[in-house]
Amino acid sequence: MLMDIATLLPQYGVSPRGVIHAGAHDGQEIDEYLRLGFRHGVLFEPIPQLIERLEARVSTIPGYRVVGAALGAVEGRATLYTETANQGMSSSLLKPKDHLTQYPEIQFNGSLEVPVTTLSEYFKSDTITNYNFLNMDVQGFELSVLKGGIAILSGLDAIYTEVNRAELYEHCARVEQIDSFLAQFGFHR
Repeated sequence: MLMDIATLLPQYGVSPRGVIHAGAHDGQEIDEYLRLGFRHGVLFEPIPQLIERLEARVSTIPGYRVVGAALGAVEGRATLYTETANQGMSSSLLKPKDHLTQYPEIQFNGSLEVPVTTLSEYFKSDTITNYNFLNMDVQGFELSVLKGGIAILSGLDAIYTEVNRAELYEHCARVEQIDSFLAQFGFHR
């Protein structure tokens, strides 16, 4: 992601407690989360090989856990469109569209069925009070993740996410849609 979390948190008065990371990949941000003082972490990742790496990374970190699932608006299963040229970081629950022409070096050469859960369902049996920061790196699926988390949005202090201005993935959420949705819950960019 392009903006520095360490700069943004104090700028907006956010004191780190816990992070929810949707699309955690192999946990590149974990050291930063720990350095910033996030004592709790739930890392959602649906790709089996990445889940294994994440679990190995957090196995010795108290308060952190991995959930082997994607996040969305409803529970179930979905097709994840996968690529390997970008180490899986461009894989998405949405079919690639403009991504294919804007980044021709990244070929989507596979797919797999993955479990999908919602933030509201996941936190039904856990306390959201330990978590106040949501980081989403879900390749156009942001609005779906947010819609599946309506029950917990009021417990968050900040949401950090990639946004799309073009249709990189079919029917992906655009920044204006995310802004409009989050405004209903008191969030502003």
